[in-house]
Amino acid sequence: MRLSIYLTLIVFIFSCESNSVPILFDFFPIKQTRVYEVAEIDFKIDQTNTKKNYFLKENYNTIKPNDLIQVERFTSVKKDSEWKLKETFFLKIVQNENILSKDGVDFLYLVTPLTENSQWNINTYNNTKTQLTLPTKIFKENNDYFAKVTYFKDSSLVSNREESIVFKNGVGPVNIIEKDLVYCQETPNCIGKGIIKFGFQRNYKLIE
Repeated sequence: MRLSIYLTLIVFIFSCESNSVPILFDFFPIKQTRVYEVAEIDFKIDQTNTKKNYFLKENYNTIKPNDLIQVERFTSVKKDSEWKLKETFFLKIVQNENILSKDGVDFLYLVTPLTENSQWNINTYNNTKTQLTLPTKIFKENNDYFAKVTYFKDSSLVSNREESIVFKNGVGPVNIIEKDLVYCQETPNCIGKGIIKFGFQRNYKLIE
């Protein structure tokens, strides 16, 4: 399961400027629709890599009486062409926890308030092993505030994996990285050389 591709997160945090005026951050305001441009590379050891670009659209619908948020995800090669349904999943908000439910499995995607260096176990509500997010990073660029949540990141001689999202205050997720690469280990000529045996990398950019 790719954790970072599921974008249904609501973040409320408080911070203070030098004038001590509290600022409310909303890193995932609920919208009816979000559209992302996706750049994807599928790697092969013979370097016959496949590159493709497409669009990903998410539609959000609140379902009564439980106030579940249904998320329908569509893909298309062009924004103005036919959208094909890829999958459907649900978000439920219980007190300060944001829980994503897919195929009968719950994942804890967020614990609010989100603060600098905050972490949580995304597998709190399922039977798999504990997996902590990396410490959250809050930063500011050009008077805009951002939060980076890294669900997983690991780099070694064997593999290179990352799942992370950058959120912009008042906008939502603006950049997403999904990476899962396995390096060649079969011969002395490739061990430790960073030669990719197989894997993929996807970069998502919010466009509307």
